[in-house]
Amino acid sequence: MQSNLFIVGMVAVGFQVWMLLAARQHPKQDAKGNMVLRYGWHLRAFGFATGLLIPGILAILFVAAPVRTVSDYVLMSLILAFFGIGGGYYFIESMALRITVSPEGIESISPWRKPRFIRWTDIQEIVYSKSNGLVIVIGALGEKIRVSLAVIGIRDFLQEIQSRVPESRCGKASEVLQWFPRQDAKPL
Repeated sequence: MQSNLFIVGMVAVGFQVWMLLAARQHPKQDAKGNMVLRYGWHLRAFGFATGLLIPGILAILFVAAPVRTVSDYVLMSLILAFFGIGGGYYFIESMALRITVSPEGIESISPWRKPRFIRWTDIQEIVYSKSNGLVIVIGALGEKIRVSLAVIGIRDFLQEIQSRVPESRCGKASEVLQWFPRQDAKPL
């Protein structure tokens, strides 16, 4: 039992280290010089492993190893569904998400929603969701752009937020903004 807790703890610590490494890296820039936030290679590899590799191996084992009882069949099916659905969702998210930060505003391209754009002047509120590690940008019409703390360049993004959005609109994100204090870098 203790070894299982140790393994779970090590996985959690490893994931936190990955997030810290992602925060330290600077984001890529597109041809126009805009900041582009995406998940790093390590989270994409994790998505590939959980979304494609593990379900593929399980499917081969499912076919190759004879299922002896109904409970074996149900258990194998549940494990395959867990990794296939959950891992597949994560794999698609890690490969397709793209947040572009430009002098005009923030654009989000996600596989789960239509593209969204919020102008800097239209930002009504910045919120930090501690439970799922998201910085949420809320626009004038209630539209939301969610940015994970695990994307490459989150530090640069939060510093850009601090340089462009009045402090009065960032109150609910003050906790995460304090992690990356405002620097006197020129905005995009």
